[in-house]
Amino acid sequence: MNKITTTLLAFTASLFQIVTAQTADEVRTKFPGEELAYLNYNQELKLFMKNDIPVAESRHERELMILSEKNASLYNRQTVYHSGYNELKELEAYTKVPDGSQYKKVKIAEQKTTSSPGTSVFYDDSKETSFDFPSLTRDAIGHLEYTQFHKDAHLIMPFYFPGGIPVINAVYSVVVPNEIAVKFVVKNDPNGIFRFSEEKKRRETIYKWTVKNVKGLDDYGDSPSGRYYDPHVIVYVTSYENKEGKQNFLSSLEDLYKWNTSFTKELNKGTDENLKRS
Repeated sequence: MNKITTTLLAFTASLFQIVTAQTADEVRTKFPGEELAYLNYNQELKLFMKNDIPVAESRHERELMILSEKNASLYNRQTVYHSGYNELKELEAYTKVPDGSQYKKVKIAEQKTTSSPGTSVFYDDSKETSFDFPSLTRDAIGHLEYTQFHKDAHLIMPFYFPGGIPVINAVYSVVVPNEIAVKFVVKNDPNGIFRFSEEKKRRETIYKWTVKNVKGLDDYGDSPSGRYYDPHVIVYVTSYENKEGKQNFLSSLEDLYKWNTSFTKELNKGTDENLKRS
């Protein structure tokens, strides 16, 4: 896994478009009146085969610039969510503090991982890792990178445009080897903010969705979850090839049904005498 992670990080550097050269004044000119903006909001998902089934690893990179001293402290605390199915492998975070015409890095002091309580009555293994960006003042940049391993490709999360915060640059890249087939759906994008490209290589295909210079989305009170109206990209595996040949994965509702029933098919095979009607 360490070898895979190292290769992923090196490869991702060529995919992500880093735009930190823009000054805070230039960003304020693009988005007047805004308190903050994402210089970069990038994610790469890399699918691969492990033990004859598809799995994935994703690398996330975010750079948040503070444009106003007002409410700057509200954005210090950052949280990364993960679980047993989406394992957090690496995390690096620091603040880029203005120092004359350049920036100096101030690393976070500590990070803390706890259970992430949900609203459901059922317990799950969701966790959250939280930390505070130090020295997050006007013109500073909070930088976050983390890597997750997704052991079940059924549970790949969509890529969401980051809500009400303006974005200078966002890139969602999906690297798919030839032995894995995928499909994708773009939701809630009537204005076409996502620019799509596809690059075929000898052993893999790279799908990429890019966003440039888009203001934050309007927020509506008493509205459904952001998943209902925020622009997002859903990528899912339809089939894969292993030593036994082609295997369907999520190519149809029937595949989804088979996967769902696999969790319960071994339950209650015998009669429980205590539950019999007297």
